[in-house]
Amino acid sequence: RRVLFRSEKGEFTELCADTRSDAAHCGAKDQACAKGEYCYKSQCKSICGDDLDTCVDSQGRHVCVDTDTSIAFCGSCELGNECKIGQRCKEGNCACEDGYELCAASSPAGADACQDTQNSRQHCGACGNACESWEVCNSGNCECPAHLDKCDGRCTDYSGDELNCGGCNQP
Repeated sequence: RRVLFRSEKGEFTELCADTRSDAAHCGAKDQACAKGEYCYKSQCKSICGDDLDTCVDSQGRHVCVDTDTSIAFCGSCELGNECKIGQRCKEGNCACEDGYELCAASSPAGADACQDTQNSRQHCGACGNACESWEVCNSGNCECPAHLDKCDGRCTDYSGDELNCGGCNQP
């Protein structure tokens, strides 16, 4: 449909556009809707509706996102607001599941990740606190496996050890 517009100088110009549905002229001449919006009844509306945000992913695509729960866009549509491995997005904040802690990568090629510090041999009781190779992590403590006892800093089987027969340092 043709619409007449009045310029700032008071001159009328004719435009062939439907200001009720044209995203470039939504409601008025040259009043464009933002990316990710469409024109409906002369008002710009989000393609995602009222409950979701329109975000742009790393490939430049518009995606509808709940930034309160999205792992890729946690808290906002900013690229880089992605949660780390094992985290979830709760109320717009990245967090590890209960009982887990975000620990730094153990190698330069690795990524930060949520770790079970109550049972992880590499992060026992706290991030980066590794148990010895013969120990297990039990409730956040490095200990000997159930059938062994600690003697002089090592796990020992008293029933079959000549130097520790029946107890620590008892030959």
